[in-house]
Amino acid sequence: MRRHRTGLVPSLLLVGVLVSSTASAGLLSKIKDAFASKHRASTLIVAGNYVRSRLLAELIQRKIKQPILLVTEKQGGTYDIYYMPYGPDAVSLERDNLVEFTDLLNPKRIVVIGDSTYVPTEIVSLFEDRFPSVKVDSPNWAKNAESLATLFRYRSLPRHFADLLKAGRVANDDRLSSPILSPDE
Repeated sequence: MRRHRTGLVPSLLLVGVLVSSTASAGLLSKIKDAFASKHRASTLIVAGNYVRSRLLAELIQRKIKQPILLVTEKQGGTYDIYYMPYGPDAVSLERDNLVEFTDLLNPKRIVVIGDSTYVPTEIVSLFEDRFPSVKVDSPNWAKNAESLATLFRYRSLPRHFADLLKAGRVANDDRLSSPILSPDE
């Protein structure tokens, strides 16, 4: 008959658990690095959910195929934040997870469209020290379109922006709750 040492089996199990947890921590780190390198945004566009700022953001997104972080003000001074990758789906983000999410995206730069009435200062301050940031916040939206056209090498942006505003394809109110551009435009 064989005798098993009762202390050997639990010790081996403990060593196995420790080795596998250490390996999985390394694996998670590799997965995060792979995700970040594959999904890194060269530019993260931040805009308020208002006609002019969102229209500029969506026009730029169509040109450079980079994500938008859309901030919608709710009653009571709170905000809904949406991540809009290039494509049809948007994801709601919690403010508490915004820094971690932005770190995961690891953008080379962040472009904020509009002043503090469009994008709250408290939201911008979460990442302006972490990433190079550009603010385009003139009260003259034609100048904002020209600045963004230069920044993104998109010469026709001011004309497209003005044409869409003139054509009445956007609401007169500066607040907006649905996409401005359909995918086929």
